Amino acid sequence: MANFSSFFPVAGGGGGFTKMNKYSTFRALDDATHKRAPHNIAFTANGSISGTSGSVYYLDSSATQGDTDAWVNHTFVNNGTTHTITASTSHGNYGVPFTITFTPSLTAGISNGGTFQVLAPDLIVNPATDLGLENGDSLGYFLVGAGNSNNASTEKGGAGGNILQGTTIISNASTDLVITPGAVTGTNSAGPASTITGGLTLTSADGMPGGWGAFGTSTRAASAWSGVNGYSLGGGQHNEGGAGGVIASNGDGFGWGSYNSGVRAADGAILLFY
Repeated sequence: MANFSSFFPVAGGGGGFTKMNKYSTFRALDDATHKRAPHNIAFTANGSISGTSGSVYYLDSSATQGDTDAWVNHTFVNNGTTHTITASTSHGNYGVPFTITFTPSLTAGISNGGTFQVLAPDLIVNPATDLGLENGDSLGYFLVGAGNSNNASTEKGGAGGNILQGTTIISNASTDLVITPGAVTGTNSAGPASTITGGLTLTSADGMPGGWGAFGTSTRAASAWSGVNGYSLGGGQHNEGGAGGVIASNGDGFGWGSYNSGVRAADGAILLFY
């Protein structure tokens, strides 16, 4: 079994945790066990849509996700009714048509070229039914926010996302946790926090970056910090990449900061240990 004591360096170590779930966005690497769209996505009808299925595509390159059933449980509203996607076919990239199936049936058709917002679902975790916990059990958490990116004219790389980690006692295992991983919405901006609400109230905004960005002038310089366990790496200067020598978006699900030339930073994640 796994030993997660490295995530909990304070007294008590890993607390006997042998399992881990990682919650992030579609952009995250495959080590994430649960994913959702990074934000709401505009779909376009590829031909008229009626009934309970239709062909669609989207043009948001930041939300690329081509896996079969990637859009299951995402929702959209049409003619005042909320529809839930129950299946979606695979597709190669954004801009490539694919088929979604949804319920209930449309009460008004969507015309060819019509657009509608597909809403990112909450990631819901029930400690009792999903994690097998009981009242009084311990839960470990590791929240890393989305990384930061700086304006291209600055001399400093973006810091990694804030990290908040620790353990807590679950007082009511039947109360759902709402998991929201921090997702970058653009460049030259602060990274949104990763949060847990519901049965627990936690936010990475209460933590600190694991890695600060590189900085350099004619009189002084500092290298980017390497983060914590691969999370929250600081961004390098200009086109140097991050502390690991790669662009921050390659660290989606790890909250890496961006180098300061207008590229986006990396999405964050929430890890639960039990």
